[in-house]
Amino acid sequence: MVRNADITLYHKEYDPTKRIDVWTHAQYEGVSWHGRQAATVGDNGLNTADAYTVRIFTRAAAAVASGDIIIRGLVDFDDPQKARRAAAASFLVTSVADNRRGPNHMQHWRIEGK
Repeated sequence: MVRNADITLYHKEYDPTKRIDVWTHAQYEGVSWHGRQAATVGDNGLNTADAYTVRIFTRAAAAVASGDIIIRGLVDFDDPQKARRAAAASFLVTSVADNRRGPNHMQHWRIEGK
């Protein structure tokens, strides 16, 4: 797997004391970034959208869930929406797979989104 990008991952968690969602971010260097066009057939014909797959190579736990945001590149904004506007590419996470098994160099988190 090619390690062709750096990313910033914005993770959303609910803070019950403040009663709001709080965003934190983490930066990962040397990840695999793959983008493609995905198509589905719907009532109105063929629908297309960008689809992304990112693999974060680490044996450590990663705070990532559906609804999080991934930005291509290392950015340092507190607001993920500002980061998305400034980024060349970003996506909303739709699925996460923990693939931390097998040889050390193959262990990773697989994250997909649109």
